[in-house]
Amino acid sequence: MNENMTLLSQTEIDTLVDFLMEKKQDVNNQVLNQGSIDRLIHLIRTTHLKNVRAGSSITANIEKNRIKTAMEIRTEENQICELTILELENGFVDVIIVNQSTGNTYKVTPNGASAMTISNDDSQWGRCVSPYTFVDISDAYDAKFSEETYQRLCSIYAKVKFNDENYKLPDFFLPDEGTIAQQLL
Repeated sequence: MNENMTLLSQTEIDTLVDFLMEKKQDVNNQVLNQGSIDRLIHLIRTTHLKNVRAGSSITANIEKNRIKTAMEIRTEENQICELTILELENGFVDVIIVNQSTGNTYKVTPNGASAMTISNDDSQWGRCVSPYTFVDISDAYDAKFSEETYQRLCSIYAKVKFNDENYKLPDFFLPDEGTIAQQLL
């Protein structure tokens, strides 16, 4: 890799320009210096040109599998399902979908979320789920969540990531507000 990061492929240039255009209102002279440009280039190169925000890959399969997944957790199309988190005694969290009409609960595991299904496997989320992943799961399973659940999720994530549940998470770790608003109950 070029040490001073000055030689970029056309794809890397396009990705960097797209990112900067998307974030142009947040970028100013203090942010856009050679060091920050080098960090952006490093992010682009080390994430195989994925979005430089902390998003997940669940969204790629959402549209294809949404109908199949919805049928697993609903007996009727108009039923509302709520996505929530359950804090376990061992410090881990579970992601749970509750069908508000039937009262049935469904555990969403990492393997299940990757396959866009409700699976009965033993994969674990660990001590937290990223806000991005949680919102992607909400969208994928067409299950809404409450403001309280989202705030608690962010507090848990901040506690695990920054050792302070009251730490204000940087935008890098959060989905945009419009996406969140679409998934709220």
